[in-house]
Amino acid sequence: MHDVVRDVAIAIASSDSYGFMIKAGLELRYFPQVENSKSVRRFSLIKSKVYKYPDRMEFPELRALLMQCGQFVVNIPNDFFTGLKALKVLDLKGHSGILPTSIKCLTNLRTLCIHGGSLKQASILGELANLEILSLKQSSLDVFPVEIRRLTNLRVLDLRLRRSHQYSSYDDVTVPPNVISGLRKLEEMYLGKSFTRWEVEELSRRSFANLAEVASLDHLTTLEIHIRDYNCFFVDFISPLQNLMNFKIEVSANTYDSEPSKARRLVVDMRDDSGGLPKRIGSWARVLLKRTEQLHLKNWKGLQNVEQLYEEGFNPLAWLHIFNCGINIICSSTFLRNFVCLEKLTIKSCSECEVVFLSDNHNIEKSMLLCLTSVSFRDLPKLISIWKGIDPYVFQNLEYIAVVKCPKLLKLFTPMYAKLLKRLVLLEIHCCEGMVTVMSNDDDDQLVAYSQGFNGNKIIFPQLEILMLSDLRNLTSLIQPKILLDFPSLEWLRIELCPKLKQLPFGSQSLSKLSKFDADRTWFEGLEFLDETIKNCMEDCFEELHFEEECNNTN
Repeated sequence: MHDVVRDVAIAIASSDSYGFMIKAGLELRYFPQVENSKSVRRFSLIKSKVYKYPDRMEFPELRALLMQCGQFVVNIPNDFFTGLKALKVLDLKGHSGILPTSIKCLTNLRTLCIHGGSLKQASILGELANLEILSLKQSSLDVFPVEIRRLTNLRVLDLRLRRSHQYSSYDDVTVPPNVISGLRKLEEMYLGKSFTRWEVEELSRRSFANLAEVASLDHLTTLEIHIRDYNCFFVDFISPLQNLMNFKIEVSANTYDSEPSKARRLVVDMRDDSGGLPKRIGSWARVLLKRTEQLHLKNWKGLQNVEQLYEEGFNPLAWLHIFNCGINIICSSTFLRNFVCLEKLTIKSCSECEVVFLSDNHNIEKSMLLCLTSVSFRDLPKLISIWKGIDPYVFQNLEYIAVVKCPKLLKLFTPMYAKLLKRLVLLEIHCCEGMVTVMSNDDDDQLVAYSQGFNGNKIIFPQLEILMLSDLRNLTSLIQPKILLDFPSLEWLRIELCPKLKQLPFGSQSLSKLSKFDADRTWFEGLEFLDETIKNCMEDCFEELHFEEECNNTN
């Protein structure tokens, strides 16, 4: 906003008729003088540098006070809030130290935000009986205020705290028992990674809160929580979070930095799993799996496929990430119809995985997996096939394919699959020492091709922009039998450590948009070209690579 426009807006808003007192962003060092305090309804001192406040504010009609003075606040006098009995919204961003005792005079206060502060003796918060929203995001506490249990009108609670030097590890941070269960009106609760220790079983004597307390909140619609004990995943609760619609729940002994997301997210890390799979997951987990949009399964050696996890399917699921689990296939092809919304699939470090998609009947619906746009397969030492017997139409909307460290994979897909990948934008293959060709026919692939009208003279990848091939020591061709490949949208081509690859079967229209070609000069000069114009085009974009062992640097 232009300075003149801003000043005019502030002047209008600050007139008596509007009841605004705005001193935001002016970096004031002294508390402003107010001539008619009785008319002020909203007062803003955001980003000011006031280092001293009056002993008492007398603003009988003030509804909202935004201070946000952070590190510049020396202290707030004890009687400061005494004359603000009508106050409903208070923002004390960055406040550190002991809260003034006069804050308990704010009997009409509905919203209190103290972000990025450091609070001591926060028990006085329990005096704010009418509070509906309490946010202490990124603040630190010396002691958890059990008095919060008295805030029975609370609807939103944000305790995603900043770790304090008081706590040597996450194990030290706990919620006392019988606090959460008293907040019967709570609709949104954000605990993040601040409180990870929760009792799972019902015990007569407890030192910290039980997860059943959280599950008992009938009005809860939003929850963000981290739980260390994975046994909670197999526990039933009387009230299994039936109304929960938005959630980020992490069941793990470790804490992970997850990317920001508004999706309904569930992370399950069975770090200490001995290999067995209990017969039935808990009632609350079954409820949430029906609604989960991002599912992360980690270190679960007893999980052989996702059908074991939940037989009723994952219809809203958009992202599925599987890491270091015992799966040998994702699921049967019949079960694929339960992934109607799946967009992204990642499988990494699963030592038993041999086939990702395996057909168990010949009537696979072509409408399956039509939302799937991204697949990534990394560090799968036994993988021999990605899509075996599945109708290639199922994968026609793929935009991104990555295959890394799959030493037994001899090829990526058949020409029939390649023919249908018209939306593919990025293809990368790294460190697959067994791969001989990227594309080749199965024994019955020709029959499938003719039955579906496949023209085997040329394959076009109309949208492919990036093609990266590295450390494929036994790769002899891109496609068998030899068919021309056209990449009319290709912008970046990178080929390294592929010593046996002697020919690139590029069609005449392949490289019209190529702007970058990375390769080893000696390898490039030894290539055979069917068309000299292709060689000249690649020469114009050539950038020599200097590399060591590629797989050592590939995630």
